[in-house]
Amino acid sequence: MLAHARFYIPQHVAASMSKQPSKAEPIRKVTPGSSPPATSPANAATNAARRAHQQD
Repeated sequence: MLAHARFYIPQHVAASMSKQPSKAEPIRKVTPGSSPPATSPANAATNAARRAHQQD
């Protein structure tokens, strides 16, 4: 049972990671519209990192 549980956990984690970028995409697109990215360079860097991960 432990082996099954250990194998099941990564699958759930992978599913959560796959769902996070999808949900973050629309939120990220709305965020730049509300607040200018020029004001927050950290946000711009985060967006660039997110896009790089999505491209991979």
